[in-house]
Amino acid sequence: MVDAALCTFPFCACQAPTPSPYQLRQTSSTPSVDGASTRTCYEIAATGLSGPTPCSQPFDLRKLELAVASSCRSAVFNLTINGEPLATSWGGPSSAQCSADAAATAAFKLTRGKPGSLLASYADIAAKPLVACFSLAASVCSLEQLCSRGGCKPAFFSPNLKCCPSSGAAPPPPAVTVSRPPPPSPSPPPPAVKPPCNCSVNVPSPYRSAAPLPTLAA
Repeated sequence: MVDAALCTFPFCACQAPTPSPYQLRQTSSTPSVDGASTRTCYEIAATGLSGPTPCSQPFDLRKLELAVASSCRSAVFNLTINGEPLATSWGGPSSAQCSADAAATAAFKLTRGKPGSLLASYADIAAKPLVACFSLAASVCSLEQLCSRGGCKPAFFSPNLKCCPSSGAAPPPPAVTVSRPPPPSPSPPPPAVKPPCNCSVNVPSPYRSAAPLPTLAA
């Protein structure tokens, strides 16, 4: 009988979810100018939480895997960690006896690909979160379709490849609408000022005043 752990993400023996020292949070999802792709970024941050199990203690991060839809594998390209390009790699059910439904889920791996190399130490991540970004070809898959098989749930791996699951990727923060006061009403136009009369001085007039009346003798 096949081990159920080999047929469900992350397709290996993994501890039960515990308070995780890491959190994955989506920070952005931006369409390209031509609409051909979407660039999505996640932040990997230290939670500051700890507990009694090995997975709830701070550990250096060797690898991160996300539960995604197998049908979207060809859509993913241009993976970076803190701006550094990384090759995309994938995993899946570890047994041929797993069902077709299990094969519909894949593990999208974020790793440097070198034996023993870390994505980052816990101290570095606690000081400054990692930023992981990748692009999706819009003609193949949307982000919703990519995450339709498990919600892009993460699993974090320690230097000795101990698998430590997390409850899921936190959604992006809601957009904040900033209220602005209405613009002030325009000031009324100033009253019209009549121009002064432009009377010329010492210019012969086409009119003349009436002659003064004669004074009558008493």
